[in-house]
Amino acid sequence: MLWGGRFEGSIDPEMLRLTSSIDVDIELLEQDARVTKAHARVLVARGLLEETELPAIDKACDAIVEEWNAGDL
Repeated sequence: MLWGGRFEGSIDPEMLRLTSSIDVDIELLEQDARVTKAHARVLVARGLLEETELPAIDKACDAIVEEWNAGDL
């Protein structure tokens, strides 16, 4: 489990079900980051996101991937 120790009581079964795919999801992290960056560009094209926000989104996606690859996440 990704958490534990500081929570009291049992974990809601629905939460366990929701997070049960983390080990598979993490294998798709780099692809997911690329898709998120591409989706941000679609949102810009549709006028739902400012183009000035793209560098921050790109930086955040890259940082998450880098932290994971470095073992820091």
